[in-house]
Amino acid sequence: MSRASALYDLGVQCRELGQYARAETLLRQALALTSGNSPRDLALVADASNDLAILFKHTGRYDEAAALYRRALTISRRVLGSDHPRIAGLYHNLGGLEHARGSLAPAERFARRSVAIRERALGPDVVDVARDKAALAAILTDAGRHDEAAELLADALRVFERTPDCESHEAGVVWHTLAAVHNRSGRPDDAESAYLHALDVKTAALGPDHPNLAVTLNNLALLYHRGGRHERAKATYRRCLDLLAARTGEPEHPVWRTCTSNYARLLTELGQPAETRSRLGPQDGCSDDDLPDGVAAE
Repeated sequence: MSRASALYDLGVQCRELGQYARAETLLRQALALTSGNSPRDLALVADASNDLAILFKHTGRYDEAAALYRRALTISRRVLGSDHPRIAGLYHNLGGLEHARGSLAPAERFARRSVAIRERALGPDVVDVARDKAALAAILTDAGRHDEAAELLADALRVFERTPDCESHEAGVVWHTLAAVHNRSGRPDDAESAYLHALDVKTAALGPDHPNLAVTLNNLALLYHRGGRHERAKATYRRCLDLLAARTGEPEHPVWRTCTSNYARLLTELGQPAETRSRLGPQDGCSDDDLPDGVAAE
C-alpha cells in the first residue's frame, strides 16, 4: 500500500469517528502525495476528494464541499463512465449538499439521478438503492410531498430490515426522516417515537458522542419545545450543544447555529436572564423546521 493510500484510509477512519480536524489533515496529505495520471492515482484523488467533501459538508463548508464533489465527479466519469454506481454515489452526495443548502430543486435532480443509475446497475432491492431513496425522501419531505416521501421510506426500510446489519447508521437516518414526515403531517407522538428510535440506532452504530447524532437531537428538542415539554427540550438542546462543542470544534457548524438559536428562543420564552442567553454566542440560525439528516455515499 502506498503512503497516500494509507493516509487516505486513516483519514476516512477519523472522519467516520467524528475526528474532523485530524481527518482533514490526513485527507489533504493523501491528495498532496497523489500526482500521477494512472487509473489507480486518479481513483485515489476522486475518493479522497469525495471524503474531504463529506467532511466539509458535515462542518458547514458547503462551497468547498461542492468544488470537491464536482472534481471527484469529473474524474470518476473519465475513469468509470457515466453509469457506474460510483457516479450514483457522487450524485447522492451532491443532492445531500444542495439539500443542506436549502436548494431543493437541484437536490431532487441529483437524488433522482442517483436512484436511477443505481437501480439500473444493481436492481431495486439493495442497501445502496435504499440509501438513495431515503435521501430523496428527505428532500421531498422538505418540499411538502409527504405521501411520496413516506412511500420511498417504506421501500428503504423494507430493504434495511432484510439486511443483517439493518441496525446501521443508514437505518437511523431513515427513521430520522420518517419522524420528520410524521411531525409535518401532524403526528407528534409518532414523530417522537421515530426520533427516539433513530437515536437508538445511530448511537448503536456510531457511539453516544458522535456529532452525527446532533441533528436528531435538535429535531427531538424542537418537538418537545413545540409541545410545551420545556424541561425535556432544555435537556435535549443542551445534549446537542455539548456534543457538538466537544467533537466538531466548529461554532459555525450549521446544526450548532440552529440548535443555539432554538435553545436561546426557549430560554427567552421561559424568562431566563439575558446574560444566560448571551453565553450561547451568535444566535442567527433559528429554524422552526426540522433539520434534514443524510448519509454520504462512501
